[in-house]
This record gives sequence, C-alpha cells and structure tokens, in this order.
Amino acid sequence: MVVTILEARVDEGEWDLLRNTYKTLTQEVPPEIKGSYLMQDQKDKDVWRIVTLWKSQAALTAMRQSGEIPTGIVIFNKVGASPELSVHKVEDAAPKYS
Repeated sequence: MVVTILEARVDEGEWDLLRNTYKTLTQEVPPEIKGSYLMQDQKDKDVWRIVTLWKSQAALTAMRQSGEIPTGIVIFNKVGASPELSVHKVEDAAPKYS
C-alpha cells in the first residue's frame, strides 16, 4: 500500500468551500483507493491535508500517468490553494487494516 498526502494552506474564508468540494468530488472513488480523508491541522488551522490510501504503488502510478488532474489537486485548486505532495510506502499495518 501507498499513502499520498496533499498539504496546502487554505484561508479561513474558503474552509466551507473546501469541505463541500471534497464531499462532492469524493462521493465515488476508484477501486484503487482504500480510503481518503480530509484533515485540518489542530495547531495551524489554515493547514489542510488530503490523505489517501492506495492499494498499491502500481495503482498510484497508473493514476499519475493517466494525464488526468488528481482529484485532490482539483479540490485544493478550487479554493485557490497549491498543495504539496508527499508519497509514503506503507511498511506494515495492524491486522484490521491490512
């Protein structure tokens, strides 16, 4: 499994639009995605993250090579934010989440 984290600063006046856009655009997710989460930093409330758990590196690579703009980037762009991406390989998971 692979986790992607998109992180961006979002002005407080755009928070509701961010939440609503995330909710709308994630009603249906591709089967390659095991989970996606919109998160707000508790110390710096202007920092938001979209954390996505992918079934495999191959699934992530295929999406990135498709030429489509990733949904998370579309969501952040809608509120005028430019997210930074980090990618993490999942080395292990509790049995319930494997």
